[in-house]
Amino acid sequence: MNEYFDATIRWIAANKVVVKWSAIALLASFITMGLPGALFYLPASSFFWALGIEANTTDKVHGDNTWPMLILASFLASLLIVPAHLLVKKHFASLTGWKHTLSVITIVWITVVLVSILMIYNYSQQS
Repeated sequence: MNEYFDATIRWIAANKVVVKWSAIALLASFITMGLPGALFYLPASSFFWALGIEANTTDKVHGDNTWPMLILASFLASLLIVPAHLLVKKHFASLTGWKHTLSVITIVWITVVLVSILMIYNYSQQS
């Protein structure tokens, strides 16, 4: 048990900056009640508009119905920062500084937009 605790402390110390930013993003999601989720909802809803099936999906999910999705999307984005960082760090080790940061942001954004597309579709089927 003590070895596991020590390994966890060493891992957090090695990744303290990204863990800090993930915690800040999660706190911001709590404080703003999921408002950052709109960054993911708008492109996801545009996906249905581009396919021409908006009447069946996005028309059913609007107003107060969107808040659960916005909250989930903003929480998911904040929690994906660390795994995305580790993915970029392992597979694209040559990326440093802003290139690394932009890669992490891009991975998180694309992942959450795809999940938001699935959430919009799921919510529209329940309505």
